[in-house]
Formats: sequence, C-alpha cells, structure tokens
Amino acid sequence: MDSFLLPSGGLLSGAGPTVHLRKGRVWLTAEGDPGDYLLEAGQWYRGKGRARLLVEALEDSELQMSSAPPEQIEAKFSRLGLWLCFAIVYLVWGSTYLAIRFAVESLPPFGMAGARFLTAGLLVASALFLKREALPRPGEILGAFLIGVLLLVVGNGGVVWAERSGLPSGIAAMIVATTPLWMMVLDRFFGRRQRLQPLKLLAGIAGLGGVVLLVYPSNTELLPAVPLLPALLVVASAFSWSLGSVLSRSIRLPKSPWWTTALEMIGGGLVLLLLAFVRGEASGFELSAVTAASLASWVYLVVFGSVVAFSAYLYMLKHSNPARVSTYALVNPAVALLLGWSLGGEELSARIGLAALIILPSVFVLVWEGKARKERGHPERSEYPNYGHKGSATDQETTGLSSSFVFPDSR
Repeated sequence: MDSFLLPSGGLLSGAGPTVHLRKGRVWLTAEGDPGDYLLEAGQWYRGKGRARLLVEALEDSELQMSSAPPEQIEAKFSRLGLWLCFAIVYLVWGSTYLAIRFAVESLPPFGMAGARFLTAGLLVASALFLKREALPRPGEILGAFLIGVLLLVVGNGGVVWAERSGLPSGIAAMIVATTPLWMMVLDRFFGRRQRLQPLKLLAGIAGLGGVVLLVYPSNTELLPAVPLLPALLVVASAFSWSLGSVLSRSIRLPKSPWWTTALEMIGGGLVLLLLAFVRGEASGFELSAVTAASLASWVYLVVFGSVVAFSAYLYMLKHSNPARVSTYALVNPAVALLLGWSLGGEELSARIGLAALIILPSVFVLVWEGKARKERGHPERSEYPNYGHKGSATDQETTGLSSSFVFPDSR
C-alpha cells in the first residue's frame, strides 16, 4: 500500500479497494457505493474491485491506499469553487419555482417548458459535439428519452401546469420537497429492496402528513384554502420524478452524465412541445402579448436553471460528499417560500408554516446519512442512497450515485 500526506482541505482522487487512515480525519466517497463515510485515525475502508475513490481531508491526514498513484487536486481552488457552486444551486434552483410562475403568466405552460428544455438540451449537446465527445448508442438514447418523459414531462410539466392554474410557487416547492419520501418507497419495491430503517420510515410518514396538511380541503382562518387539483398534480409530479430516478438505475443510459442530461432534456422538451400542440396552445398564442417579465424568466430558466446550476451541481458531486450536496433538498423549498413571499406577493399562511415545520425536518432525516462508526473495520453502509440527489447530473465515475436525476430544481 502506498502512503500519502493530505493537508486539511486537500482532495485526493484515485482507484483502489482499500484505504487505511493512519492519522487525521477524512470524508471518503467511492464509486458504486451509495454511502459516504467519515474515517478517523485507525479506521479503514474496504470496497470491491478497483473503484474510484474521492477523499477529502478534514484535518492534516496520513493515509495508505492500495491503488495506482492518485491525482492530487488543488484544495484552495476546490474550496472556493465549491462554496460558489453551493450558493448557485441553493439560490438558483430555489428561485426557479417563482421564475416558472412569472414565465407562465403570458406564456403557454407546456410550450414554455418544452422550449426551455429543448433549448437547454441543444445547448449542452452542441457543446459536447464541439468537444467531440463520443456519441451515445441508440439504446442509450432511447433510455434517456424515456427517463426524460418521467422527469420532465410529468415531473416538471405537472409543476408548470399547477402554477399556471393558481398554485403558489412556495406550496409547489414544499410538495416537491417530499420527493425523498417517494424515492424511499419506490426504492424498497423496485430498486435495492432493502429493509426500511425505522427512523426513515417515521420521517416518511411525517412528511406525508405534512403534504396532507398542505392539500387538505378547508377554508378557515387557520387553514386557508389551497387549490386542490393543482396541489394533487404536484404530488403526482413528485412521484413521477422519483419513479424515473429509481428506474434510471436499471435502464441503459449514456455513460456521460452530460449526454444523459442533454438527451433527457431534448426528449422531454420534444414531448412537452407535442403536448402543447395537442392542447392547441399555439392557436391562442400571440407573441406581442408576452410580457418582459415572462420572457426574462424563460431565459433565466434556460441559462441559469438548466445550464449554469446543473454545471455547479456536477462540480459539487465531484468535490464534496453526497450528504452535504443533499442539503439543497432542504434549502431550495425555504428559498422558494421566501422569494414567493417577498417578490411574488404570495401569502405565508399558518398552513404553510405548519407544513414546513413537518416536511423540512422529515426531508433532513431522509437525505442525511450520518457518520460512520468510530471503530475499526468497514464503516457501516447506509441502507439507502442519498435521496437528495435527484438529477441526471450525477457523475458515476466519482460518486457512484444514480445517473439520472436531472435537475433537482423546480422541475
């Protein structure tokens, strides 16, 4: 085994099944392993095969790795870039809920969403062509199109239609935040089929109770009315997004996360435009009636929501551990609520406040994996993957997470 010194904040990437930490504390993420681990002096990690590892030093550390010489990554640049990427994902993906509401004020809902994803997908694909990236195979393209329908047509399209029908963007964000609940249930029956942890099961039930509180048909001073059908549609959208994410683990997809995302956006965008045509959205559409706010919001969704924030998300997955990345699932709904209230004139009622106090802690329990055991031997493997990652943005070569969770944003 080769020995390496890693200063505090340093990152190290290499391939090999075994790591022994002699001094310090590090975070470790391994390709093909759904968990990420905190190792302390004297602990070791055993993986399978020659999986690629990413190690981040929390303090000056000394470790041994049975691998080829790893790549040392500049820590200062990574940390500065990482902070910026977290800020982008937190703020941009939290703001897309309100941007969707502004966009559909004068743009047809499915036409707006279809044009958004088709444009963003073509931009990403064009960049890949210019870089001469290898083209995916036909079966991989078909798989990406199928996942794109579940994620973007049903998932995103449902949210867009619901906001066009009067559902406040903050409430839509709170309902979408329960996606980890559906991921846990679907993964149990169609994915890894592992035993449900009692604490996560209770968190899932509590989160479902928060959703019921949001959509419960009442109109009192304490619980003012919420548009029921649009709210239920967002629940179905979150379920479809989760189903697509779970199925993506068994469906053949491109190896490159960039190609996967580009093709999912292109396929989903084309189907959304077809749906807009079937609904006759073009017949009543007048370009002169489009407001500056709607047009600016659409451009913002394409450039920042679908390209810039996605790039930041990929960087986060490469240079941080999944538990930290998954915190966007908690921050995005809070950002959406605040922006909807401050910029969109949406009401923060007692119903929304109570639901947030139930849903957000539940999401925290569902996406947080905790620390490894402080004892010698293999750290305890979590029973579930980090459900916070719901984007096809995951880089399998670095994190081993599911490869199809495009855009954990407003959808």
